[in-house]
Amino acid sequence: MKRLSILVAVVITALHLAAPSVLAHPAAEEMAAAANKFLATLKPEQKAKAHYADLKAEARHLWHFIPTEMVSFGRKGLTLKEMTSEQRALAMALLTTGMSEAGYAKATGIMSLEGVLKQFEKNPKVDRNSELYFVSVYGQPTAKGTWAWRYEGHHLSLSFTIVNGELFAAAPSFMGTNPGEVREGPKKG
Repeated sequence: MKRLSILVAVVITALHLAAPSVLAHPAAEEMAAAANKFLATLKPEQKAKAHYADLKAEARHLWHFIPTEMVSFGRKGLTLKEMTSEQRALAMALLTTGMSEAGYAKATGIMSLEGVLKQFEKNPKVDRNSELYFVSVYGQPTAKGTWAWRYEGHHLSLSFTIVNGELFAAAPSFMGTNPGEVREGPKKG
């Protein structure tokens, strides 16, 4: 019984300490501002890939974390590879609005492993590229509105839904790595 009381006290304390940081972070407003800055830089043909005006677009429900070549329905969105350096920076800025500093470091670390896999696998049929991550926005990003966005590629799929100006869900989401450990080279660890 004493262990249970201690466990309950620890959980309540952890939740109490976490609550102020969540409430103090206006994620939905930051996400809307970052999404609009990103979308404003896109050419019409890029916007056609990245922005779905309808929040209920079928593409929003098609997500995965395996390599692009293995996704039977094809990924939706605009790849980092198709963006200018300014657009890539703004896409990455959007990503930071949905993550902690540690989460962002983990996400970009996962992306950088594509280069390691390319060297390790030497498979010309699979394009391992840290720029083959897709950004898509669904609906109209506004500070008080309902909309969504996704950042997706191999071993990384992050979806965010904002409802009436509040971050409603950060799901479905997946973060994985392959290889689990880099044994040599500049990314060792």
